[in-house]
Amino acid sequence: MSPVLNPGHYLKIEDVSKQLNTPVPTIRQWAKSGRLAYHKPGKSLLFSQADVDKFMAQHRCRPDAELNAALAAKRQELKGGASC
Repeated sequence: MSPVLNPGHYLKIEDVSKQLNTPVPTIRQWAKSGRLAYHKPGKSLLFSQADVDKFMAQHRCRPDAELNAALAAKRQELKGGASC
């Protein structure tokens, strides 16, 4: 028998799509292929935040804000080192 899931502790596929900045069909494909852990109570796919975080760490994904900050720092570094 499957454990009872508390929907408040799980993310919908649309939420995961936004977090990973990836289309819903791709998230669905990753889940079905086993790349991203999920639970399927009924017809919907649910994801734990821990599983999404683990996926992000394994694939070196960063949230948009963190990625933008890293890119800005790299640009600044390159500007500083390019002066002659």
